Amino acid sequence: MTKGKNLQSIWDNLPEEREQKIQARTDELDIEYLALQELRKAAGLTQAEISRSLNMPQSNVSRLERESDMLLSTLRNYRN
Repeated sequence: MTKGKNLQSIWDNLPEEREQKIQARTDELDIEYLALQELRKAAGLTQAEISRSLNMPQSNVSRLERESDMLLSTLRNYRN
């Protein structure tokens, strides 16, 4: 992980337990990101196709796929 000088020193001084918690949460977010993206791909859809069906810019679809916390209503719209 590339970090600036200050962040690197903070990271280096974290207790092992805290570092593991941060890494676990990072892994969870990676899985959530992949889950939504993979669902779209499994459906054979592009972000552009999703954006047209949701009537929103493609950039918003990309953001939704990276979002770690979204409203259930947004997710419902995404799958429709």
